[in-house]
Amino acid sequence: HNAREAAAEAAAVVVEGDAQALNAAWTNRFDRVIANLVVHIVPDPDRALGELHRVCAPGGCAGFTVWGRRAESPLFTLLEGVLKRLRDEGAIPAPAAAPAPAVPRRSQFHLGQDDPALRDRARAAGFVDVVSWHVPCAWPRGVGGARPAGRHFAESWLGSQLSSLQLRAT
Repeated sequence: HNAREAAAEAAAVVVEGDAQALNAAWTNRFDRVIANLVVHIVPDPDRALGELHRVCAPGGCAGFTVWGRRAESPLFTLLEGVLKRLRDEGAIPAPAAAPAPAVPRRSQFHLGQDDPALRDRARAAGFVDVVSWHVPCAWPRGVGGARPAGRHFAESWLGSQLSSLQLRAT
């Protein structure tokens, strides 16, 4: 199944768009809006949140995910850490100095570092009843070779339920 086939079976609509400039015809159209790992990578996250709110129908709900805290995300920081260690040990050279970018670079973790600030941004976009929680995203090693790490990760991540996580609400 691809996403469109699965959506058709569920009587859902799957659309693509620029998260910062969604189609004007979509205003108040969707009862569920999902932006998975989008908001933290667009140039203007607040504009994207505003657009998500605009296309969400009154009484609907939206969900979005962002990378969390750097320290809790070893899967996403593994390469960066290995390269730093190799540079520190002199095993590889430091990268050549590059000219400063026109737009300052920011970490992919910039929105996941401060939960209250992220909730404030969602409320500023018009969302109410804003909650946030963290789902660990680490790829563990297989346990004694008896269990593939990928399967263990998938089971633990997909098995996390809101009831078992500490919600942070405002």
